[in-house]
Amino acid sequence: MLSRPEGLDERALLAELEEGWAIRTASASYLPLGAGSHHWWVEDIDARAWFVTVDDLNARRNDPTESRIAVFDRLAAALGVAHALSERGARFVAAPVPARAGEVLRVIGEEWAVAVYPMIDGETFRGGQCLPLSDRLEVVDLISRLHSVPLPPSLRPRSDDYRLQNRRDLEDAVRHPASDAGPYAEPLEQLLTEHRRLIVDMLGEYDALVASARGLSDRHVPTHGEPHAGNAMRTTRGWVLVDWDMALLAAPERDLWLLEPGDGVATAAYEAVTRVDVIPALLTLFRLRWDLADLGLDIARLRAPHATSADDNRSWDGIAHVLSRRATGDVVPHAAWR
Repeated sequence: MLSRPEGLDERALLAELEEGWAIRTASASYLPLGAGSHHWWVEDIDARAWFVTVDDLNARRNDPTESRIAVFDRLAAALGVAHALSERGARFVAAPVPARAGEVLRVIGEEWAVAVYPMIDGETFRGGQCLPLSDRLEVVDLISRLHSVPLPPSLRPRSDDYRLQNRRDLEDAVRHPASDAGPYAEPLEQLLTEHRRLIVDMLGEYDALVASARGLSDRHVPTHGEPHAGNAMRTTRGWVLVDWDMALLAAPERDLWLLEPGDGVATAAYEAVTRVDVIPALLTLFRLRWDLADLGLDIARLRAPHATSADDNRSWDGIAHVLSRRATGDVVPHAAWR
């Protein structure tokens, strides 16, 4: 996130790092990065550097009825997959560091969840950044390896249930676009009114695709969920994938659609290595879910009380971009690997 979390006392975070991970902080700097999680760079008294993430459990609900405990458990399960993959020798996984009691995620108060990672030295990229084909194929190779790693039977990772995050918020906004939540309320109402039929059609198409996909659970493999350029790093030990908070057992297309902008190169490379046929309809499904989830999340943010923070502005830009792109028939959300 670009803005510091409201309501979190940084002293409570540093105290949790010491209690949970025995990290005695010498300095801590907030990093305005990405979306979803808040990030800190922490140096301890022994001059070791740590990358710390904090998640707002309220903001990460799939819908308004989901409890914070359920959100915490879901996030912990995803990070548990990353840790298990790393323990099984997957060196391309930037896995969380277990706390002293062994857990990969701890709670601060009732609202915040914290995880700790070793700082990785490498070249980083932006989500949506255009990178060379050779780099895209390097990440396809990582995904091919990821999808073949056996997980320990005791882990019991969660499987993709095709639930659409913030669907209720999205449907409510389409039915009742007016609000007085803040400066974006009026332009958002106009945009939702203009594109109401488009959003309804997107939801209908998604449901139809999911109905066909549910019979393919035998193809589920460990997936990252967001292997775009912003979650890939080039290091001296090779390419590494970061940000595993969306890890699930799922169809391989859950990862592949972000690497397949339509030229067929990623699909061919993956099929050659894994001998698994990629299903085009599932690529379409996951592209569509990405757009709908982005709309739901950003619309929920701007229909709640807001100002014009950097994150509010990014949400507005995201809504406008998805709707204008879909309205013109452009169904590929990211140019990350073109």
